[in-house]
Amino acid sequence: MKRILVLCTGNACRSRMAEAYLRHFGQGSMEVHSAGMRAIHTHPLAVKAMLDDNIDMTEVSPRDVAHFSGQEFDYLITVSPDALSKLPADIQVKEHIALDIPDPLHVLSHSSESEEQVFSHIREGIKKAMLRFVGQLSFNAVAC
Repeated sequence: MKRILVLCTGNACRSRMAEAYLRHFGQGSMEVHSAGMRAIHTHPLAVKAMLDDNIDMTEVSPRDVAHFSGQEFDYLITVSPDALSKLPADIQVKEHIALDIPDPLHVLSHSSESEEQVFSHIREGIKKAMLRFVGQLSFNAVAC
């Protein structure tokens, strides 16, 4: 079973959404975790955006990346540009996938869209990226 860690700045939105989609699309075929450089409370609009897509991401609390100290992962997916620089040296990763997904709170400060629209757009981008990732995993498993 592949182990995946999704890393973000605060583990309040993007990484949590990605984790929830990977759990959903993977249907138990992978072990998925998410963390932040500093764990903060899950943003309520992130929870709502996911519930709008029938996915409940409230079962796991936000975690600081230090929680995974000493562990090994097959994949590290970073969803913010600066996340990799904060990865503790004792977390071993076989493959890194860098995604640059905009922080919805930053987007809100520069957008005329409603808060819900911004979170929905971010959710859709994450959903597409996680579908591509799961599809690539499935393709590689069949090709082997």
